[in-house]
Amino acid sequence: MKDQVSIYQDYSCSYDLLDEHVSCYQELRDAHLDALLSSDQEGRILDFGCGTGNVTIPLLEAGREVVALDTSEDMLRFLKSKSEGLVGLTLFEENICDLSLGCLGERFSSITMMNVLYHLGDPEKYLRKFYGLLSDDGRVFVSGPSRGIDVDGLYERVKADLSDGVFERYRNDFLSIYEANKKLVASAALYDGGSLKELCGGQGFLMESYDDSFYYG
Repeated sequence: MKDQVSIYQDYSCSYDLLDEHVSCYQELRDAHLDALLSSDQEGRILDFGCGTGNVTIPLLEAGREVVALDTSEDMLRFLKSKSEGLVGLTLFEENICDLSLGCLGERFSSITMMNVLYHLGDPEKYLRKFYGLLSDDGRVFVSGPSRGIDVDGLYERVKADLSDGVFERYRNDFLSIYEANKKLVASAALYDGGSLKELCGGQGFLMESYDDSFYYG
């Protein structure tokens, strides 16, 4: 746990560069948000592993009520700054399994996690928790890498995506992201459609849809 905390301390200062400049990350974020906002779920949303708020902020801007939760104080500090002036946000710096429904308020219509599932040590425990936090017709929206995480390939793609001036300006930041990703990949658990369906089904969920678009991670 301490090692993961230190990873996200390093990651937090550079993470939003992915949101601003990296096309494969932007494509994943946009597809994830489109699935969330085009669904018929209109109640509160729990953004689990919200990070710096790259999903939370667009949801707030769309008028949704969001409970954003992360264990990284550093990530949440950036989210607090980015969300100034927006309404409908509640923040928790906690492990979700340590919180009761009473602490979180009424049940959620949706729970979202983007780039989170693959590095949860005990995903079954979290899914069981989610099941108890959702309304009867609630949904969980999950996005992230499934076929493999090519950290070297991602770094090269970032270099190819950006103009020389932008990459050189943020070279040290992208190196920080690269090093953080290498550490996270060491303990990553990836799920394709079949294994994700089995994982979720074992906790009482029914998989409604699955998009197998490739994503570098």
